[in-house]
Amino acid sequence: MFATLASKLEAFLTTAENRHRDTWLDTSTDLADLERRMRYYDSNHNPFGWHASSGPADWWP
Repeated sequence: MFATLASKLEAFLTTAENRHRDTWLDTSTDLADLERRMRYYDSNHNPFGWHASSGPADWWP
């Protein structure tokens, strides 16, 4: 019973977070603002992501 409740709660919260993100992205004023918001969201909501800009410029061949 708890597993079912937990899975439904997780699905609801995930959907709510996606709606919040989409609403925030929809309020961008132009393409540059949209791209800036997308980069901001990706860098702050992906803790295991790897961004090439985090290393020195001569690090990658």
